[in-house]
Amino acid sequence: MKFPICIWFLFSSMCALSSSFLEVVPEYVNVEEIDDVNLKHTMIEYGKFFKRSFEKGRYIADLFLSSRPEYKGIFTPGSKISLETLDGEMELTLIKLLGSGGSKLFYELERNLALGRMKAHQVYEELRGHRFLEGIGILVNDIRPAVIFWSEKEVTYARPVFIGPTFESYMEKNAYVADLGRCGNIVEEFGEIQLTLSQLELFPSDVDLHSLEAWEPLISPLVKDLYKMYENGFVGPPDSRNVIFIGPGPLHSGKGTHFEVRAFPFDFSKKLSRTSLRKSLQPQSHSDLSKMATAYIEDVFWMIRTFPKYGEKVTSADEEKLIEKLIEKYFHAK
Repeated sequence: MKFPICIWFLFSSMCALSSSFLEVVPEYVNVEEIDDVNLKHTMIEYGKFFKRSFEKGRYIADLFLSSRPEYKGIFTPGSKISLETLDGEMELTLIKLLGSGGSKLFYELERNLALGRMKAHQVYEELRGHRFLEGIGILVNDIRPAVIFWSEKEVTYARPVFIGPTFESYMEKNAYVADLGRCGNIVEEFGEIQLTLSQLELFPSDVDLHSLEAWEPLISPLVKDLYKMYENGFVGPPDSRNVIFIGPGPLHSGKGTHFEVRAFPFDFSKKLSRTSLRKSLQPQSHSDLSKMATAYIEDVFWMIRTFPKYGEKVTSADEEKLIEKLIEKYFHAK
């Protein structure tokens, strides 16, 4: 019996997808496009970790997940999640869905941990992006590779995920993660983090918010981060443009007694296409730096103005003038 060429090609592709992950996960791991020696070593080690883990359970490729209702069923509040991590095996209770976007879903686990569930190539690209930025001195969430296991008809299956601290756990260190891509209703969209942040004193009580000097202590750490990314050729997709507000505590630079803002990028991957780190690390012009800085600082100002105690003091016209002065001082006078 002869099969049409298109059907035979589809069948061959499906077989390749289901088996290729076992070969040090080449389905989405391409360390040859990483030039940094330390980063390449880290991602190779992650690949070896995935390979060892997939020897304990049959890997299911993205293409076949829709036919696995049992997989979706394990992500229900109260369920026990079986994981293999760099520190060994663990079983954790899933508490709730934290949020979702596109093909990405995030869940809160016990022990103040969050689990990221998405397509296989996205897991790799998120890990790669975090480790790269960490290597150049940018503050990022400490996500790590993990493999989740579940059973169907006495067969154990496996999928790559990542785990890391919840954003809420940073509040214990007087730090507050702001997902600037979701700046909608402060209470409903962000919940406890931004509601708490909106009630804190970001500035000294006697400061004039219309002056450039009032904003410089808050913004200058972010400026340093933006230069680090620029000097290393990293711009990142718009969705990765996020920040963290840090008060006095273990994450603070120690150069002031009030809050500072730092870059806190995440969300580097796309659902339908893969990204090349080498292609994304192209030399940037000073104009590119200025555009990136303007976007970051505009988002920070916009968010602060949504807080009632500051929105009444700083109008949109004030904001525009202050941003222009900050960009001129830090990014044009070079």
